[in-house]
Formats: sequence, structure tokens, C-alpha cells
Amino acid sequence: MLRQDPPKITITCDCGEVHRLAYGDEVACRCGRRYDTSAIPAEDYAAIRATRRRFRLLQGAFAVALGGLMLATLLLRPRAAVILVPLVLMVWFVYLRPLLRRWYRRQVAELTLRWTLEAKA
Repeated sequence: MLRQDPPKITITCDCGEVHRLAYGDEVACRCGRRYDTSAIPAEDYAAIRATRRRFRLLQGAFAVALGGLMLATLLLRPRAAVILVPLVLMVWFVYLRPLLRRWYRRQVAELTLRWTLEAKA
């Protein structure tokens, strides 16, 4: 089974410095502010992990289905593969993959919309 690291949380300090942390970590910025990611609700972070897992599985399922279609075409109708393989790849990279990524970003944005981490002095 594919091992997936938990998604990192990106924190942008008021001074402009960007930090990427794991859930539950704490960081001290150069300007003196401290941020603690354990202030994020655990159920929200769990929902993001579940959304990420669903995105990876859905993306993999699409890739396997398209790969199977292309393999079947190559074996059964090799001449048609000259047209079908580039067409399928174009549909995947131009339409389906960006559609899945937009769905994923929208889901994560809805879950993180209400997060506000206050800096500790």
C-alpha cells in the first residue's frame, strides 16, 4: 500500500515569512511570533486527510481506467491507437485532471476557511 504523509499546514506570518508544519507542531518566526497548529480543530484536519485520500484514490482510479482503455486499444486495434492514445491523454491532462484538482482545492478551501491561528508573542 502506498504510504502517504499527512498534509502540511502552511502558515504565513504577518511579517511575510512562510512556514510549512505538520499538524500539532509549533513554530517561532524570526519576528518573534509563535504559531501552534494544534489550535486547529482535529475533526477539520481529519476531514482534510480524508479528502486528500479520496482525491488520490479517485485520481488513481481514473488513471487506471484510462490506462486499461489504451492498453485494450493497443492490443485489439493497434492502428486506432495512433489516434486514440493521444486523444485520451489530451482529455486526461486538459480536462479531467484539472477538474479533479479544482474539486480538491475547493473541498480543502471550504474546510480551512474558518481557521485563524493567532500569533503568540
